[in-house]
Amino acid sequence: IMNTSPKFTGLSETGQYWYRAKARPLESWFQTDQPSFEKDVLTDTRATSDGDVTLAGGGGDSELDVIINPSFESDGGWYADWTTLDILVGGVHKDLLWASEGDWAGCMIFFADAYYHTEDMAVLFQPVDWTGVDTLVFDYASFGFANHLIAGVFVGDTLGWVTDGTNASTSPNFIDAHYDETIDVSAFKGVQDLALVVQVADTGRFDAGILWDNLRTYASSGYAPSGQVISTRISIGEDDTWGVVSLSSTILDGTELTLDILPADGPDPIPGYADIPSGTNVGDLAERTIRLRANLSTSDQAVTPVLHDWSITYTDAARESEWSNVVSSKAN
Repeated sequence: IMNTSPKFTGLSETGQYWYRAKARPLESWFQTDQPSFEKDVLTDTRATSDGDVTLAGGGGDSELDVIINPSFESDGGWYADWTTLDILVGGVHKDLLWASEGDWAGCMIFFADAYYHTEDMAVLFQPVDWTGVDTLVFDYASFGFANHLIAGVFVGDTLGWVTDGTNASTSPNFIDAHYDETIDVSAFKGVQDLALVVQVADTGRFDAGILWDNLRTYASSGYAPSGQVISTRISIGEDDTWGVVSLSSTILDGTELTLDILPADGPDPIPGYADIPSGTNVGDLAERTIRLRANLSTSDQAVTPVLHDWSITYTDAARESEWSNVVSSKAN
C-alpha cells in the first residue's frame, strides 16, 4: 500500500486483522546529480553550475553588447571607463600610449628607450557582467618587434586566451592582424573583471606593441530542439526490489521532459520502461543494473525544460526484517 493515509473497507466487525508497518532504510535510494552523469552523454544539453540540466544554446548567436567602446576612442586622454595600470618597467609606471581614432585603437606600446625585463607588463581591465554571455569576441594585432611580447585575456583570475609571442611580428614596419578571436565564457556568471594583459617575454630594448579593437559579447539566440542526459549505472542486490522513480523539473509551455530506464549498456530503453511518468513504481523491473535517461525538448526556442534532480528508490532485502513489525488489532 503506497498511501500514507489508506482507507480500508469491507472489514468485519467481529474479525481480527493483522497489519505490518515497514519503513525503508534511508540509504535505500539513489539520486543522480551532475557528478553522476556518464561522460559524453550530455547530448545537446548543458549542465549549469548548480547541477541543473537545460537544453544547449543553439539557433545562432545574438550580439549582447560591446565592451563599453569597441574602438577605445577618446579625446586624447584615458578612456574613463577603463582602469589602467599603465606599463610597468622595472617597477616604474610609464605612460600607456593610445592610438587616435582609426582602424586600430587600444594600444599597449613598449619603446626602445627602456630596457625591459620578463616581469614588465601592461594591464587594462574593466568589470563586466557575464551573466547570460556565451562568447567574447575581439580583434587584435601586433606590430614592431612583437615577438618579444605575449598577450593574454583574463576573465576574473582565469586566463581565457593567450598568443604565443613567437608567432608575432618581427619587423618594425609589419602589422600582424587577427580578427574575430573568440573565447568561451559560458561558465562565468556575475560581474568579473575583463583584463587585457601584455607581458614582456624576454629582456632587452625593442619597439613593439599590441593593438586591441572591437571587443563584444554574444549569447545564443535559442535552444537546441532536443537533448538527452544519462545517469551512471545504478545497481541493487539480487534480492532487492526497485521502488519509485521520480523527477524534479521545471516544465514551461512549449517544453517537455520524459524519462526512460535503460539497461546497463546500449541506447534503447528496457521494453515497457520508455516515457515513464514521474512517481512511477517500477517494482517489477527485473534488471539489477540500470541507467536513467532524461529526454529534454522544446518547440519554442526561447525556453527550455530544466531537470533539477532525479531519484529511484529500492527495497533493501537484507534489512527488511530490521525495519518490519507485526501488530494485531481488532476492528471496532
